[in-house]
Amino acid sequence: MRCSIPNLILIATLCLAIPLVAQRVTAPDAAEPDPSLTPGQVITIQLDALRKNRDMANDGGIAITFNFASPANRRMTGPLPRFIQMLKNPLYTIMLNFDRYETGKIEREGDKAQQRVTLIDAEGNKAIFLWLLSKQSQAPYENCWMTDSVHRINPDHEKPLVATLTTPDRT
Repeated sequence: MRCSIPNLILIATLCLAIPLVAQRVTAPDAAEPDPSLTPGQVITIQLDALRKNRDMANDGGIAITFNFASPANRRMTGPLPRFIQMLKNPLYTIMLNFDRYETGKIEREGDKAQQRVTLIDAEGNKAIFLWLLSKQSQAPYENCWMTDSVHRINPDHEKPLVATLTTPDRT
């Protein structure tokens, strides 16, 4: 079979494009855990939801993020209204006001994964967070990657920062 040069170029282009399409993350449209999602896709979904939170009704971006919290994480940070309040704490507010982000390499060992994420706001301020995920083993989330915790990292010491809740003075 003879192929013309334009046909060979078309075939080569299609062959090169297939892996790119397969690697493209379409997961950010997902709003709930799914076994087909990778740890990186779960983090991307959460980041995109948080970035779009201000455009969603009823803190919808935070709600999507909470959907991907592991059951153990939900026990510590939930229910949803408490989780919303936590993200509005000054230690985490950049999660709701960032313009872009940079991600480090996903480190994965068995059913655990982690990724370093740097959030950057409009003024160029940066905050570094470490996402820790695990693949769930029990229904209803069996084989789903979910977030166990997110720690803000002190770049000077590479240790998590601790949130301090303050109560307004009512005098």
